[in-house]
Amino acid sequence: MSIKSYISGLDNYVILRPSPDFPNVKPGSDIDILVEDRKYAEKIIVKNFLSEVEEGCEVVVSVEKSHTHIDLIKNTSLYIRIDLIDSFIELKKIKISKAFPIHILTNKIEKKIGEETFFFASSLDDLLIRYIEYIEYFEMLPTKEKHLRYIYANLPDGDWNYFIDYCYRFIKIIHSTYQDAPPQKERSPLL
Repeated sequence: MSIKSYISGLDNYVILRPSPDFPNVKPGSDIDILVEDRKYAEKIIVKNFLSEVEEGCEVVVSVEKSHTHIDLIKNTSLYIRIDLIDSFIELKKIKISKAFPIHILTNKIEKKIGEETFFFASSLDDLLIRYIEYIEYFEMLPTKEKHLRYIYANLPDGDWNYFIDYCYRFIKIIHSTYQDAPPQKERSPLL
């Protein structure tokens, strides 16, 4: 099944870090969507999920500070989770500019996949989002290294200087939050 039936009716959104299978939905799928109006998007998606509900299915919604999980459970197993995001304020290791979500939505790109149209982050914003996820979670989840490999493979012409400058227009790394702080330099006594 395609994700399009679940997000039908959303107006200002961006699919974040789409999987290689996108737009197909497999049991256990997790799709992150940046939205302008999270409450409105929640109503739309819950309505769409409920239209799919059959015996043995339920819709579970959990609202957090900057995101909402909407889960479609089939026969006690997660079928699909849609994570609606409207800001990045819950990150601990990186401070994100409040303008960044607006920037992503303003600069989104439209792509047609088969007969369906979707909105995605621009290629540079997609790389930055992956970099943010890598920095925020790599100590706890080594699998997040996949984002760094993706950046290496997809950075146009390997333009690292431009990418780093672009990143730091929107982010600030909070070094004091890392588990292992760098060792203090030994100081020589002053003579």
